[in-house]
Amino acid sequence: MPDPQREETPTENTSKRAPFIVIEGNGGTDATLFKFPDRRTAIGQMIDAYLRSTSELDDHAIHLLFSANRWELASTIEKLLTAGTTVVCDRYAFSGISFSASKVNADGTPILPFEWCRSPDVGLPAPDLVLFFDITPEKAKERGGYGEERLELKLSRMRRQAQNG
Repeated sequence: MPDPQREETPTENTSKRAPFIVIEGNGGTDATLFKFPDRRTAIGQMIDAYLRSTSELDDHAIHLLFSANRWELASTIEKLLTAGTTVVCDRYAFSGISFSASKVNADGTPILPFEWCRSPDVGLPAPDLVLFFDITPEKAKERGGYGEERLELKLSRMRRQAQNG
């Protein structure tokens, strides 16, 4: 899977820096330490309102807010990694890129080009490992709390995007 945060090819982690692990997937999975969006920040609260459909935002604006939310914690993540702390992250840039790039106009053309979606995250701390957990929307619904946010309501489009590369 190409790394959306790096322009260059990822290299082997030979420094003393600890691993950075991202868990991607759709609803129903969980991780500890960092969870995006981080709804505690001002940007995160704007994202939360959008996700709960209490506010409307342009597709470009919400994509950039998701990226800005990751940038809010980028230096904290780097400091932890440099100090030897393993960072596990529930959702990261891959989910945002996939969701935004899968949005299409009525004629099927992309609303936001893939490269445009990828570019705001270039330079973020790059994970050493990404795990993608796939779950059917039906199974996710069984776990409770699923389907309350607009992203979950558009899961089938994200699933197609993930399956097509």
